[in-house]
Amino acid sequence: MCGINGIYNFTGQHLADVPSLISGMNKSIAHRGPDDEGTWNTADHKLFFGHRRLSIIDLSQLGHQPMLDEHGNAIIFNGEIYNYQELKKAIPDHHFKSDSDTEVLMELLHRKGTACLKDLNGMFAFAWWNNKEQKLILARDRIGKKPLYYTLQNGVLAFSSEIRALLTLPWVKAQPDDESLYHFLTFNQVSSPKTLFRNIYKIAPASYITANSNVVDQPVVYWDVEYKNIAEKDEQSICSRINKELTDAVSLRMVADVPVGAFLSGGVDSSAIVAYMNQLGFSKIKTYSIGFSHQPDYTELKYAEKIAKKYGTEHFEKIVQPDDLKELLPEMASIFDEPLADATAIPIWFISKLARENGTIVVQTGDGSDEIFGGYLYFH
Repeated sequence: MCGINGIYNFTGQHLADVPSLISGMNKSIAHRGPDDEGTWNTADHKLFFGHRRLSIIDLSQLGHQPMLDEHGNAIIFNGEIYNYQELKKAIPDHHFKSDSDTEVLMELLHRKGTACLKDLNGMFAFAWWNNKEQKLILARDRIGKKPLYYTLQNGVLAFSSEIRALLTLPWVKAQPDDESLYHFLTFNQVSSPKTLFRNIYKIAPASYITANSNVVDQPVVYWDVEYKNIAEKDEQSICSRINKELTDAVSLRMVADVPVGAFLSGGVDSSAIVAYMNQLGFSKIKTYSIGFSHQPDYTELKYAEKIAKKYGTEHFEKIVQPDDLKELLPEMASIFDEPLADATAIPIWFISKLARENGTIVVQTGDGSDEIFGGYLYFH
């Protein structure tokens, strides 16, 4: 993942040492992008961009951000456009300087504006400065996999991938929002645009906002889920369609210039992902599993081992001990911008650390399949 930061002072009021403020925001989210850092600002010093980079596609300096084009436009981008190579082929009249998906996105935005959002297959949050029209676009992917927070106070719009960066700004206060707290305690989550902090908001999934020298517009929704009647199709054709969609999904997510592995619990979801990776011809896959000592009912290591053996992966395991949890729990509170009502964050932290220690930068997982396929009995 990468991290993006920005300050847009469209009223022209005096702000002391904005370059230092942007650098401070970048520093606060350095964990999101350990490979590179950059800043940029408009000539009139009203808009400042900051970026922290985790290099996944085009590891060279040609992928450095903030990225500028010959029209004076600028972009900072977090995420990945899975179909960027296909989109790139559709604009053969443009000479691309890099092989990054960021440059493809910037050219699409220049040509089509926000209409190009419907063409994107990926996970992303980005800020794009349209130099000709002097306006800023903040956008988020369809499902909201990549975060994007903002605050608008006294004519200054500040935004970031994480709330902690906004809280480094002297005019942004860490004040709890009582209504959001009520929702969190009721529903175990807080829906967009609210957060648990007063005056700090998150852009909703599949939405974008526009800011110019006069106003910040209301969010625009550019996509929504559509339900179509497939009752006339037989079971075999539905199974074939699902198989194709899953094959395509795994294949697209293997596009990277760094090692790609998989989290493997041994359940149907992650086991299927590893099977597809294998069938697509990817060999020497690194897989990772977590178990808990003294908790035989909560370990699936034996199932993960069977799948790893079946597909010949290079398999890594970690057994989490009670002392590991005691050391981690205080740190967990500082990792998250807001409370999280999902205890799976604990094993995810351990397994992510295990993957990184063994040279894997990108992982595929089975997350989300239970919701789509009714994976738990209570869905019935």
